[in-house]
Amino acid sequence: MIRYSLAIASKVRRRMSELGWTQKQLAEALNCTQQHVSVLLNGRVNMTLETLSKLEDALDFCLIGGDLSNPGISEGRLRQDNSLEIGLYGNRFTFHSADIFDWLRSICLLRNADFSSGVLVLDFNSILRYALQPDNIATLACLIEEISRKGIKIEIDVKSPAGDSLLKDYRIGEYWDLGVNYTPASDEHILNLWRIDKNEIELHSRRIAGYLAQRFFQNKDLSAVSLSLSESFFNVFDHANADGNAFCMLSLNITTGVLRVAVCDFGIGIPQSVRHYLGNDISDKNALCKAIETGFSVQSNSHNAGLGLSNIKNACSEYDTFRIISNRAEMIITGKEMQLSSMDYNFKGTLLSYELTLAKYDDAERDVIEW
Repeated sequence: MIRYSLAIASKVRRRMSELGWTQKQLAEALNCTQQHVSVLLNGRVNMTLETLSKLEDALDFCLIGGDLSNPGISEGRLRQDNSLEIGLYGNRFTFHSADIFDWLRSICLLRNADFSSGVLVLDFNSILRYALQPDNIATLACLIEEISRKGIKIEIDVKSPAGDSLLKDYRIGEYWDLGVNYTPASDEHILNLWRIDKNEIELHSRRIAGYLAQRFFQNKDLSAVSLSLSESFFNVFDHANADGNAFCMLSLNITTGVLRVAVCDFGIGIPQSVRHYLGNDISDKNALCKAIETGFSVQSNSHNAGLGLSNIKNACSEYDTFRIISNRAEMIITGKEMQLSSMDYNFKGTLLSYELTLAKYDDAERDVIEW
């Protein structure tokens, strides 16, 4: 741990030298005392992710990066006290938890890493085979896409149950080995990863609703499913500036009739998009509140009516959960209740995840012919 703190402190001192900053100036940027800055630069204390994030923002510099050939520099996981524990050896990165917050911390750490090796092995040995949910897999796909664009080859350790499932059940390797946008999963209840294509948004949304109606819910009106998916996909192109790095993933629990949806992009994030329109004095949490308002639009396209996110919310029943994670804010809506919280890391992009209880949808209208 001390070795890691020393490495971070060294990077901070180098960056301060490049900027010509004094300890006093850094203290002002961090809104802390100069004595606290001195302690951090000494490198003899464990740094929390919150401290690291504040340092990165203040210095406009990536600190959680390093040489992947140097064990113990580029990867970490959180202890219960929120400090980093080093877990990288060689070119292998281990995901320790499928919990979405721990998962996204690992995602952010890898996105910030400075890759020197041509191969990165992803290890899921600590995760059960069926623990991965649509939000895990959609965010992982965006990560693989981003790293692959840097010329780094991704390998998944098949000795781990979850890793074996990613390759065999979800066939995730085919998206990069074969360059496909979609491939069926082995389970009919999983509507597998789709690399979101702007030209096929409405078509793919109708395909999904049609498949569900034909295979599982013949008597239900699933038009709200198609609408919510289209709005989720259009959000990527209307706000994200993600350069095509966006994926969706769905799974159906046939016992409860609940469809789980995850749509992820590695763009600028909803709060950043809102700030570009309203100004920089709005916080990430307040920006999410603004984005969810019916009729609010950042006017990124002429067809925007400000109904996208509210249409998704309206498709959810009072029992369903709609979650938005973007930049440093999280919003959870269940029925009429809304929870807002700040995160101790910056997720550069947006994750929309929500549930649709299809079993509670209205029956479809049938044509009646009178004789």
